[in-house]
Amino acid sequence: MKNPDKSPSTHRNITSDGKNITCEWYNTPLIADDNQVIGIASLVTDVTNRINTETELKVYREHLEELIELRTTELTNINKELESFSYSVSHDLRAPLRHIDGFSQILLEDYSQRLDEDGQALIGRIRNNATHMGLIIENLIQLSRVSRNTLRCEPLNLSSMVEEIFEKLQHYDGSRNVTVTIQRDLKTVADHQLTHALLENLIGNAWKYTSKTENAEISFEASNNDQSEPVFCLRDNGAGFDMQYADKLFDVFKRLHSANDFEGTGIGLATVKRITQRHNGKVWAEAETGKGARFYFTFGNNNLNTLDKQ
Repeated sequence: MKNPDKSPSTHRNITSDGKNITCEWYNTPLIADDNQVIGIASLVTDVTNRINTETELKVYREHLEELIELRTTELTNINKELESFSYSVSHDLRAPLRHIDGFSQILLEDYSQRLDEDGQALIGRIRNNATHMGLIIENLIQLSRVSRNTLRCEPLNLSSMVEEIFEKLQHYDGSRNVTVTIQRDLKTVADHQLTHALLENLIGNAWKYTSKTENAEISFEASNNDQSEPVFCLRDNGAGFDMQYADKLFDVFKRLHSANDFEGTGIGLATVKRITQRHNGKVWAEAETGKGARFYFTFGNNNLNTLDKQ
Protein backbone atom coordinates (compact mmCIF):
# COMPACT_ATOMS: atom_id res chain seq x y z
CA MET A 1 0.00 0.00 0.00
CA LYS A 2 1.17 3.58 -0.75
CA ASN A 3 0.53 6.24 1.89
CA PRO A 4 1.05 9.89 0.70
CA ASP A 5 1.50 12.86 3.07
CA LYS A 6 -1.42 13.78 5.29
CA SER A 7 -3.46 16.89 4.47
CA PRO A 8 -5.02 18.38 7.67
CA SER A 9 -8.30 20.29 7.62
CA THR A 10 -10.46 21.87 10.35
CA HIS A 11 -14.23 21.42 10.64
CA ARG A 12 -17.03 22.14 13.11
CA ASN A 13 -18.60 18.95 14.42
CA ILE A 14 -21.42 17.96 16.72
CA THR A 15 -20.93 15.18 19.24
CA SER A 16 -23.47 12.52 20.01
CA ASP A 17 -24.61 14.51 23.03
CA GLY A 18 -25.18 17.63 20.91
CA LYS A 19 -22.00 19.50 21.90
CA ASN A 20 -20.33 21.71 19.28
CA ILE A 21 -16.63 21.05 18.92
CA THR A 22 -13.88 21.85 16.43
CA CYS A 23 -11.94 18.93 15.02
CA GLU A 24 -8.78 18.72 12.99
CA TRP A 25 -8.93 15.97 10.40
CA TYR A 26 -5.91 14.24 8.91
CA ASN A 27 -7.17 12.33 5.89
CA THR A 28 -4.86 10.01 4.05
CA PRO A 29 -6.00 8.13 0.91
CA LEU A 30 -5.15 4.43 0.88
CA ILE A 31 -3.76 3.55 -2.55
CA ALA A 32 -3.17 0.07 -3.82
CA ASP A 33 -0.15 -0.99 -5.83
CA ASP A 34 -2.10 -0.39 -9.06
CA ASN A 35 -2.70 3.27 -7.96
CA GLN A 36 -6.37 2.69 -7.24
CA VAL A 37 -7.83 4.45 -4.16
CA ILE A 38 -9.30 1.75 -2.01
CA GLY A 39 -10.17 3.84 1.07
CA ILE A 40 -9.30 6.71 3.37
CA ALA A 41 -7.60 6.63 6.76
CA SER A 42 -8.66 9.49 9.04
CA LEU A 43 -7.21 10.75 12.28
CA VAL A 44 -9.51 13.15 14.12
CA THR A 45 -8.31 15.41 16.97
CA ASP A 46 -10.50 17.64 19.13
CA VAL A 47 -8.81 21.07 18.90
CA THR A 48 -11.66 23.11 20.40
CA ASN A 49 -9.57 24.42 23.28
CA ARG A 50 -6.68 25.38 20.99
CA ILE A 51 -8.96 27.21 18.55
CA ASN A 52 -10.73 29.02 21.38
CA THR A 53 -7.36 30.05 22.85
CA GLU A 54 -6.15 31.30 19.46
CA THR A 55 -9.36 33.32 19.07
CA GLU A 56 -8.97 34.81 22.54
CA LEU A 57 -5.34 35.68 21.81
CA LYS A 58 -6.33 37.41 18.59
CA VAL A 59 -8.94 39.49 20.42
CA TYR A 60 -6.42 40.23 23.17
CA ARG A 61 -3.79 41.36 20.63
CA GLU A 62 -6.28 43.68 18.97
CA HIS A 63 -7.29 45.07 22.36
CA LEU A 64 -3.62 45.38 23.37
CA GLU A 65 -2.88 47.45 20.27
CA GLU A 66 -5.77 49.76 21.18
CA LEU A 67 -4.51 49.93 24.77
CA ILE A 68 -0.96 50.76 23.66
CA GLU A 69 -2.27 53.49 21.39
CA LEU A 70 -4.33 54.87 24.26
CA ARG A 71 -1.39 54.79 26.69
CA THR A 72 0.87 56.40 24.09
CA THR A 73 -1.61 59.23 23.70
CA GLU A 74 -1.82 59.60 27.47
CA LEU A 75 1.98 59.69 27.80
CA THR A 76 2.19 62.27 25.02
CA ASN A 77 -0.32 64.43 26.86
CA ILE A 78 1.58 63.96 30.14
CA ASN A 79 4.82 65.02 28.47
CA LYS A 80 3.12 68.12 27.12
CA GLU A 81 1.81 68.88 30.60
CA LEU A 82 5.34 68.43 32.00
CA GLU A 83 6.71 70.82 29.41
CA SER A 84 3.99 73.31 30.31
CA PHE A 85 4.79 72.82 34.00
CA SER A 86 8.51 73.39 33.38
CA TYR A 87 7.76 76.57 31.48
CA SER A 88 5.50 77.75 34.30
CA VAL A 89 8.13 76.93 36.92
CA SER A 90 10.96 78.56 34.99
CA HIS A 91 9.04 81.78 34.33
CA ASP A 92 5.95 82.23 36.49
CA LEU A 93 7.50 81.05 39.77
CA ARG A 94 11.04 82.37 39.42
CA ALA A 95 9.91 85.92 38.70
CA PRO A 96 8.08 86.37 42.06
CA LEU A 97 11.09 84.91 43.87
CA ARG A 98 13.37 87.43 42.20
CA HIS A 99 10.99 90.20 43.29
CA ILE A 100 10.96 88.94 46.88
CA ASP A 101 14.73 88.81 46.96
CA GLY A 102 15.07 92.16 45.20
CA PHE A 103 12.67 94.05 47.45
CA SER A 104 14.23 92.46 50.53
CA GLN A 105 17.62 93.70 49.39
CA ILE A 106 16.19 97.23 48.91
CA LEU A 107 14.82 97.13 52.46
CA LEU A 108 18.23 96.22 53.83
CA GLU A 109 20.08 98.81 51.78
CA ASP A 110 17.68 101.80 51.94
CA TYR A 111 15.81 101.27 55.19
CA SER A 112 18.38 99.55 57.38
CA GLN A 113 18.47 102.53 59.76
CA ARG A 114 14.75 102.07 60.46
CA LEU A 115 15.15 98.36 61.17
CA ASP A 116 16.59 96.99 64.37
CA GLU A 117 18.94 94.03 64.42
CA ASP A 118 16.10 91.49 64.63
CA GLY A 119 14.32 93.07 61.66
CA GLN A 120 17.45 92.95 59.54
CA ALA A 121 17.99 89.33 60.54
CA LEU A 122 14.45 88.42 59.49
CA ILE A 123 14.90 90.04 56.09
CA GLY A 124 18.17 88.14 55.74
CA ARG A 125 16.28 84.91 56.39
CA ILE A 126 13.71 85.89 53.75
CA ARG A 127 16.48 86.37 51.20
CA ASN A 128 18.17 83.08 52.15
CA ASN A 129 14.91 81.16 51.79
CA ALA A 130 14.14 82.83 48.46
CA THR A 131 17.59 81.79 47.22
CA HIS A 132 17.03 78.23 48.46
CA MET A 133 13.62 78.06 46.76
CA GLY A 134 15.18 79.31 43.55
CA LEU A 135 17.74 76.49 43.76
CA ILE A 136 14.98 73.91 44.27
CA ILE A 137 13.17 75.24 41.20
CA GLU A 138 16.34 75.05 39.09
CA ASN A 139 16.92 71.46 40.24
CA LEU A 140 13.32 70.48 39.47
CA ILE A 141 13.66 71.95 35.98
CA GLN A 142 16.85 69.94 35.47
CA LEU A 143 15.09 66.77 36.67
CA SER A 144 12.22 67.29 34.20
CA ARG A 145 14.67 67.93 31.36
CA VAL A 146 16.48 64.69 32.14
CA SER A 147 13.26 62.79 31.42
CA ARG A 148 12.38 64.68 28.22
CA ASN A 149 15.61 65.39 26.39
CA THR A 150 16.61 63.09 23.54
CA LEU A 151 19.68 60.96 24.31
CA ARG A 152 22.69 61.74 22.13
CA CYS A 153 25.17 59.05 23.07
CA GLU A 154 28.83 59.38 22.17
CA PRO A 155 32.20 58.09 23.41
CA LEU A 156 33.15 59.88 26.65
CA ASN A 157 36.27 60.02 28.78
CA LEU A 158 34.81 60.09 32.28
CA SER A 159 38.21 60.55 33.90
CA SER A 160 38.70 63.85 32.09
CA MET A 161 35.17 65.02 32.94
CA VAL A 162 35.68 64.18 36.63
CA GLU A 163 39.01 66.00 36.69
CA GLU A 164 37.45 69.16 35.20
CA ILE A 165 34.64 69.14 37.78
CA PHE A 166 37.11 68.80 40.66
CA GLU A 167 39.23 71.63 39.26
CA LYS A 168 36.19 73.94 39.29
CA LEU A 169 35.32 72.97 42.87
CA GLN A 170 38.87 73.57 44.04
CA HIS A 171 38.91 76.92 42.23
CA TYR A 172 35.74 78.17 43.94
CA ASP A 173 36.53 76.57 47.30
CA GLY A 174 40.28 76.93 47.50
CA SER A 175 40.36 76.67 51.27
CA ARG A 176 39.52 72.96 51.11
CA ASN A 177 42.36 70.45 51.33
CA VAL A 178 40.98 67.34 49.63
CA THR A 179 43.02 64.43 48.30
CA VAL A 180 41.48 63.51 44.93
CA THR A 181 42.35 60.25 43.15
CA ILE A 182 41.07 59.59 39.61
CA GLN A 183 41.64 56.35 37.74
CA ARG A 184 42.92 57.24 34.28
CA ASP A 185 41.15 56.75 30.94
CA LEU A 186 37.80 55.51 32.21
CA LYS A 187 35.60 55.60 29.12
CA THR A 188 32.00 54.86 28.23
CA VAL A 189 29.32 55.67 25.68
CA ALA A 190 26.59 57.98 26.96
CA ASP A 191 24.90 61.34 26.58
CA HIS A 192 27.49 64.04 27.34
CA GLN A 193 25.16 66.60 28.91
CA LEU A 194 23.35 64.10 31.15
CA THR A 195 26.56 62.33 32.16
CA HIS A 196 28.13 65.64 33.14
CA ALA A 197 25.06 66.42 35.27
CA LEU A 198 25.29 62.98 36.91
CA LEU A 199 28.98 63.43 37.75
CA GLU A 200 28.43 66.99 39.00
CA ASN A 201 25.74 65.79 41.41
CA LEU A 202 27.75 62.85 42.74
CA ILE A 203 31.00 64.79 43.05
CA GLY A 204 29.17 67.78 44.54
CA ASN A 205 27.71 65.50 47.19
CA ALA A 206 31.10 63.97 47.99
CA TRP A 207 32.63 67.44 48.22
CA LYS A 208 29.83 68.62 50.50
CA TYR A 209 29.75 65.63 52.84
CA THR A 210 33.54 65.65 53.34
CA SER A 211 33.51 69.35 54.28
CA LYS A 212 33.70 68.49 57.99
CA THR A 213 36.19 65.67 57.54
CA GLU A 214 39.85 66.22 58.39
CA ASN A 215 42.13 64.83 55.65
CA ALA A 216 39.20 64.41 53.23
CA GLU A 217 39.65 61.89 50.42
CA ILE A 218 37.55 61.41 47.28
CA SER A 219 38.28 58.91 44.50
CA PHE A 220 36.76 57.89 41.16
CA GLU A 221 37.41 54.40 39.81
CA ALA A 222 35.83 51.53 37.93
CA SER A 223 35.92 47.77 37.49
CA ASN A 224 34.12 45.20 35.37
CA ASN A 225 31.32 43.16 36.91
CA ASP A 226 30.54 39.50 36.15
CA GLN A 227 28.86 40.52 32.87
CA SER A 228 31.99 42.46 31.79
CA GLU A 229 29.99 45.64 32.28
CA PRO A 230 31.94 48.61 33.68
CA VAL A 231 30.78 49.69 37.13
CA PHE A 232 31.91 53.20 38.04
CA CYS A 233 32.40 54.19 41.66
CA LEU A 234 32.79 57.52 43.45
CA ARG A 235 33.91 57.04 47.04
CA ASP A 236 34.64 59.43 49.90
CA ASN A 237 35.50 59.32 53.59
CA GLY A 238 32.89 61.88 54.63
CA ALA A 239 29.77 61.82 56.76
CA GLY A 240 28.31 58.66 55.23
CA PHE A 241 24.78 57.58 56.15
CA ASP A 242 22.81 54.80 57.83
CA MET A 243 22.19 51.98 55.33
CA GLN A 244 18.72 51.27 56.75
CA TYR A 245 17.57 54.42 54.93
CA ALA A 246 19.35 53.61 51.66
CA ASP A 247 16.09 52.81 49.86
CA LYS A 248 15.00 56.46 50.25
CA LEU A 249 18.29 57.91 49.12
CA PHE A 250 17.30 58.44 45.46
CA ASP A 251 13.75 59.70 46.07
CA VAL A 252 12.86 63.32 45.32
CA PHE A 253 13.11 65.60 48.38
CA LYS A 254 14.43 62.76 50.56
CA ARG A 255 17.45 63.78 52.62
CA LEU A 256 19.32 61.71 55.21
CA HIS A 257 21.05 64.68 56.85
CA SER A 258 19.71 67.80 58.49
CA ALA A 259 19.80 71.03 56.48
CA ASN A 260 21.57 72.55 59.48
CA ASP A 261 24.44 70.10 59.00
CA PHE A 262 24.59 70.00 55.19
CA GLU A 263 22.56 72.21 52.88
CA GLY A 264 20.80 70.76 49.85
CA THR A 265 17.49 70.32 48.02
CA GLY A 266 17.04 66.55 47.99
CA ILE A 267 16.78 66.46 44.19
CA GLY A 268 20.36 65.76 43.07
CA LEU A 269 20.41 62.00 43.66
CA ALA A 270 16.92 61.63 42.16
CA THR A 271 18.37 63.26 39.04
CA VAL A 272 21.30 60.83 39.09
CA LYS A 273 18.91 57.88 39.26
CA ARG A 274 16.81 59.23 36.38
CA ILE A 275 19.93 59.70 34.23
CA THR A 276 21.13 56.12 34.78
CA GLN A 277 17.63 54.82 33.99
CA ARG A 278 17.63 56.78 30.72
CA HIS A 279 20.79 54.86 29.81
CA ASN A 280 19.31 51.47 30.85
CA GLY A 281 21.69 51.48 33.79
CA LYS A 282 21.34 51.73 37.55
CA VAL A 283 22.83 53.44 40.59
CA TRP A 284 23.21 52.30 44.18
CA ALA A 285 25.17 53.26 47.27
CA GLU A 286 26.95 51.74 50.23
CA ALA A 287 27.95 53.67 53.32
CA GLU A 288 28.57 53.71 57.04
CA THR A 289 27.78 56.64 59.29
CA GLY A 290 30.90 58.72 59.87
CA LYS A 291 33.03 56.55 57.57
CA GLY A 292 32.10 57.76 54.10
CA ALA A 293 30.05 56.52 51.18
CA ARG A 294 30.49 54.73 47.85
CA PHE A 295 28.19 55.48 44.93
CA TYR A 296 28.16 52.96 42.08
CA PHE A 297 26.56 53.42 38.67
CA THR A 298 26.37 51.72 35.29
CA PHE A 299 25.18 52.77 31.86
CA GLY A 300 23.49 49.55 30.76
CA ASN A 301 24.23 46.91 28.14
CA ASN A 302 25.17 49.42 25.44
CA ASN A 303 28.42 49.95 27.27
CA LEU A 304 29.63 46.37 27.65
CA ASN A 305 33.40 45.96 27.42
CA THR A 306 34.08 49.70 27.16
CA LEU A 307 36.38 49.44 30.16
CA ASP A 308 39.71 47.81 29.35
CA LYS A 309 40.45 44.95 31.70
CA GLN A 310 43.46 45.61 33.85
